Amino acid sequence: MVAELGCATGPNTLKLMPELVKSTYQTFRARNRKDIPQIQIFLNDLYFNDFSTVSRSLPKFMKDLEKERDGDVGPLFISMTPGSYRKRIFPDNFLHFVHCANSAHWLSKVPNALSNESGESLTKGCLYLTDSSSPELVRAYHEQFAKDFISFLECRAQEIVRGGRMVVNMMGLVDEKKVSEFNIPFYPATMVEVNRLVSNEGSFSLHKHETFTLDWDMPEGDKMDVLKRARFVAQTDRVASEYMISTQFGEVFTDEFYRRFADRIRRHLAAGYQLQTFHQVISLIKK
Repeated sequence: MVAELGCATGPNTLKLMPELVKSTYQTFRARNRKDIPQIQIFLNDLYFNDFSTVSRSLPKFMKDLEKERDGDVGPLFISMTPGSYRKRIFPDNFLHFVHCANSAHWLSKVPNALSNESGESLTKGCLYLTDSSSPELVRAYHEQFAKDFISFLECRAQEIVRGGRMVVNMMGLVDEKKVSEFNIPFYPATMVEVNRLVSNEGSFSLHKHETFTLDWDMPEGDKMDVLKRARFVAQTDRVASEYMISTQFGEVFTDEFYRRFADRIRRHLAAGYQLQTFHQVISLIKK
């Protein structure tokens, strides 16, 4: 039983699955097991995720997987499981492996204390934390992240069998008043913070904890013109943030927002700047 949490909709939704199938088969053979593994994969995201598009991509995925493995594919079942992974979404002792990519840094909500005693916004017109953010603002985001991540761990601890594994990969012309009132619920935790929270929750042992940088634009970006790369970045970001943008500013503005965002990225790339994000991956084992 496998769960992909925060699967979203797009090219990355099923990206891990071929490697997962390969690893499962290798494990069975290394243990001299003759039976064919039956793999059940649950794709999870919030209720407003476009699961219809995900579903329509499955026939091609299965065809490509069978071609890649020369037909060596046993029973593989894929289901959609909508819901917030900060709550229980599976039965007790049900899952053997959980993967959560580029989702855990999103908060369940914007922290409450985002204004000073005078009622002025602590964000100073920024949509998320920056180098110039006040200590009070950083503390508010950290406390919300800690609360959300502990809840995430507690729920998975009940759903994952003893000895099961979990891998988490985590990592940024409008009315000015609306901008001041809009804050992205995003918190890039440090390795120390994540380790401390895992230790404090107590249900998992830390197997590995690694960091890496990732190009934000397309992997073959150097071979493409900057406009295509910029549009790719904007489209990738839109998958994660469109719901928040359209809710705050209205659907009429959304297309224009991402058009302008793509144009800013294009100018950034044309000036020779690189687009990279810092990630950390933690591998946990259920005690």
